[in-house]
Amino acid sequence: MSEYRLPSHVRYRVVADEAVVLRLTEGKVLGLNWTGTRIFELFHRGASQQEVVEQLSQEVEAEPEELAADIAAFAEELLAAGVLEVASS
Repeated sequence: MSEYRLPSHVRYRVVADEAVVLRLTEGKVLGLNWTGTRIFELFHRGASQQEVVEQLSQEVEAEPEELAADIAAFAEELLAAGVLEVASS
């Protein structure tokens, strides 16, 4: 599974368990709820999709298969929004 990183033009701040993500080049802001923030932070720390699934399965009540699908879909949304990119090997 893929590993991700934040592009150099992205900054974020966590406030009360929710993140505000800013794309500096466009001035666009994205708000993330607790779950989205947790996933985003794990990706930022270098976790792979599988590692995020494993970590979240310990923190929330959900089937690992469902988590894997949801996390993959969310990663695609973050990629499309330009606030995450695939880390080069």
